[in-house]
Amino acid sequence: MPAEVRSEYPGAVPLRYLERAAGRLLRAAGLAEAELSVLLVADAAMAELNGRWLGRPWTTNVISFAQGEG
Repeated sequence: MPAEVRSEYPGAVPLRYLERAAGRLLRAAGLAEAELSVLLVADAAMAELNGRWLGRPWTTNVISFAQGEG
């Protein structure tokens, strides 16, 4: 599966729609073989992730990580 979407809010977000849209974006970008993972989280979880990985313990809209790098 090229795109995986998970959410802390089951049923609140149309995950199948988001997965299909992400797959279309990958194909349009010429990255059909690439993998994309998306995790939708609440503000508290986002602040924890931002603090743990980027040293910025506050919430943000998006954090991205390259999967092909160490």
